[in-house]
Amino acid sequence: MKNYYMFVLLIVCSSAVSKLDAQPQTVYGFNAGSKSEQNISMVFGQSFDMEFSGGGYNMSEGVNQSQLMTVTIEDSACVNEPYTDHGYNISDLTVGTQSYGSTYENNMAEIDGYDRLTILQLTVFPVYEFTANKTFSGVFPVIEGSRLKGGEDYQVVEGENTIHYLTSYGCDSVVNLYAMLCPATVEDGDQNTYPTVVVAGYCWTQKNLRSQHYADGVTEIDESMIYHSATYPDKDHNDTTYGRLYTWMSAVNADADGHVVPVNGYVQGICPDGWHIPTSVEMMAVKLLPAEEIRTSTLWNLPNNNTNKSGFSALPAGKYNAALSRFEGLGTRADWWTVAPTAVDGVETNHGVSLQLQYYCNTPLEGHPGANDGLSVRCVKNS
Repeated sequence: MKNYYMFVLLIVCSSAVSKLDAQPQTVYGFNAGSKSEQNISMVFGQSFDMEFSGGGYNMSEGVNQSQLMTVTIEDSACVNEPYTDHGYNISDLTVGTQSYGSTYENNMAEIDGYDRLTILQLTVFPVYEFTANKTFSGVFPVIEGSRLKGGEDYQVVEGENTIHYLTSYGCDSVVNLYAMLCPATVEDGDQNTYPTVVVAGYCWTQKNLRSQHYADGVTEIDESMIYHSATYPDKDHNDTTYGRLYTWMSAVNADADGHVVPVNGYVQGICPDGWHIPTSVEMMAVKLLPAEEIRTSTLWNLPNNNTNKSGFSALPAGKYNAALSRFEGLGTRADWWTVAPTAVDGVETNHGVSLQLQYYCNTPLEGHPGANDGLSVRCVKNS
């Protein structure tokens, strides 16, 4: 009479995966079995066994230690894709589960008097999917490593882009990229031309505006000023080099009550069509940079360790102080208007915040000018 015994042992280990910073997860599983035929025993682990001598009734009880041959299989899989290789069937490889599968086929087989214990060590690689915004200067590139599903290089274009990255073990990851082109130059309503630069992910005019008209080229800006003083009397030079200074209402093109309604979330103000007065969020991205990486290496008073690494090219254009009825700060400071749309019917009323640079400060500051003060204006391209 033949007796068959089967033992199955399952061990599953897993770790959670998050986007972007996820580490590969390891899944361990093994199966094994034992077989007994007459008085020949092949089992694993320790078991009590009875041995009968032929023709007699001599009996001995003892511990029979098995003879095992272990086989380890190392393999890889992508998360969310069922694994069925090597006789294993692991269908649940989803992120965040406590177990990575619980069904394994029995791989036990007798080989030259040995039972075989098959061990699977499965490394599960994560699949990434995320969204990113990117502003390019010049032309849109082929991003290194980007591929279409067919393997063809992907040329980035303006707008929505879906880029497939083949990460570890051929795991197909996806980047949803919104790309925006930053043109080399832009013109204002007076056909003044400004170079542009990409800073902190936004497309900026690289110089302060000096327009006397709004974008239509017809409507005159009421309060645009050129810095002049007894020390710096050359208005033409100051206009060309530093740009003009604008009051709050002129900069944002506000109504008589000081209100302006943003269009699609932007306040165009004196900026060219398709461009806008920087929001406080956009200015904050610049504010987080070291001051020496924002300022030009020339025209600023000492001490001067400026590198202009960012390309923002901030010049010390000074400001008009309405309370004192004078221009001040040329060579020592720069100030720009920002906007922060309020929650009241989308009407912008905040004229109290600006970005300020001082020649002696290592970091940009948040300024609180009066509405009638004259500050510089930079523009940001609409996304």
